[in-house]
Order: sequence, then structure tokens, then C-alpha cells
Amino acid sequence: MLKRIKKTKDVYLESKRIFGIRNKKDLLLSLYNKYVVKGGILNFKEFQKKIININNLKYDQYINQLQESFGKKNVYIYYTSKINKSYFSFIMNLSIN
Repeated sequence: MLKRIKKTKDVYLESKRIFGIRNKKDLLLSLYNKYVVKGGILNFKEFQKKIININNLKYDQYINQLQESFGKKNVYIYYTSKINKSYFSFIMNLSIN
């Protein structure tokens, strides 16, 4: 992921980033459900150990790199759970920032 940030910065010098954070538990359950629907046979614990790269769920590292690369004022972070509750407010915050 961090390599993609550098490539993006090199191509889009003056851009803003929007980064959505999903509750990790909800994300894992959703990914596991898709895995099972597509024929996966591992139980949830085995799925987490063998299929999921937990390092990809360390949002803080990714956010820090985004902010260092593009500047804090150019990175908007939101929680996906809040969008569903207040979509209008979410859109207004994007407009203001």
C-alpha cells in the first residue's frame, strides 16, 4: 500500500485523499462471508490466519503515510459507519474540506 501512495503522489502532485475506515470486525466478517459464498472451506480462525494479511488492517500506518505525503489538510478520513447515519453531513464535510 505504501508504494502506491508514492506512485500516486508522483503522478498527482497536488491532490487530496479521501480515506474510509471500516470497523475491522465488520470488515473481517464481510470478507469471510464472501469467502464462504465463493466456496471457501476454512473456519473463521483459519481464514484469519491463512487468508487475511493483518498488516493491511493497520490503518494508522497508512494514514500517517498519506498525511506525510500529501499534508494533513489534504487527507480527509471518515468512518464508513458514520456515512450511513448521516450521508448529508458527510457530503457537506467533503465540500468544506
